[in-house]
Amino acid sequence: MKKINVLLTCAGGALGYGDMLALQAAENVASIVVTDQNSKCIAAKYGCPFYLVPNGTDPKYGQAIRDICAKEKIQLVIPGSDEEALALAARSSEFLEEGVICATPSKDLISVFQDKKAMFDFLAGSGISVPRYMLFNNTDELHECLKKMGYPKQPLLIKPYSGRGGRGVWELREDKYSLKELTSIRELRRINLETLTGIMQETESPVPLMMMEYFPGNVFDVDILASQGEPLCLVGRRRHHWLNIPFHGFTFEYNESVLKLASDVCRALKLTYLYDIDVVIDSQGKAQLVDVNPRLSGSCSAVFAGGINLYDLLVKLVVGVEMPQVEIPYGMEIKAATKAIAL
Repeated sequence: MKKINVLLTCAGGALGYGDMLALQAAENVASIVVTDQNSKCIAAKYGCPFYLVPNGTDPKYGQAIRDICAKEKIQLVIPGSDEEALALAARSSEFLEEGVICATPSKDLISVFQDKKAMFDFLAGSGISVPRYMLFNNTDELHECLKKMGYPKQPLLIKPYSGRGGRGVWELREDKYSLKELTSIRELRRINLETLTGIMQETESPVPLMMMEYFPGNVFDVDILASQGEPLCLVGRRRHHWLNIPFHGFTFEYNESVLKLASDVCRALKLTYLYDIDVVIDSQGKAQLVDVNPRLSGSCSAVFAGGINLYDLLVKLVVGVEMPQVEIPYGMEIKAATKAIAL
């Protein structure tokens, strides 16, 4: 049986230990090396080689990973963050010359993944259903966008145009939290127009923000393994909360329109390897794209708890061995992670 050495980056996250267990259970993995930018993270205690590396946005990051791959004879690098995925994609040809495959988007997709408006523009042009969206840089543009988007009748999200992992996502809403919400909310954070306007007026160099239609319906993650744009395995998961940061749990759920949209996105982007696509069901029951992540989901270890080893499937794709038939336990609920693992 052919086995390869695998490097997992950004391994110090909350569910990183589960990722390690999934990789250890993968049939075609010989050894595992992990990296993180935090020397005190739990990944340093996994019992396998650990390397401290710069942030994925650091110009020295790519060379640091290349040096580790050479030393540890790595054949596959699996990025755990958007920044690292895009940094590795930019140098993927250099890695390939050294016998290392990076499980990242192709180099020509970097600009699309770095800019959410560019992503939405591209996919909308390919016939993919996406919520209405606009960019704004100042208060004048903000109010112009609000008028065009139909606020406050139309609920809206405000998010960074280049954000990741649910960071910086706010629901624009005028009513205040109730006492019950203040003490129990695990959903989207709210910001009102007065506060948002004040922040933008006080900021000397505001960054572009994205305004997007908000549909407070069911949100799905679709884990999709693909080769040259052709989906090989799709796993649909309905989130228990709109934002899944921190991990709030999910239910494996089959939704034909959600899986079709994810497949269409995969084909439009000609994806290869493993990715996470976020989809929401709007008020009319139609599937709408929320986001496409340039890497696998941060909840892969929770999917593994449900009996599906996405890491094993990814490694098999890279190695070139036959893919097993995957039975998805639709209806199974994976509850929120509430305890940290101490090693």
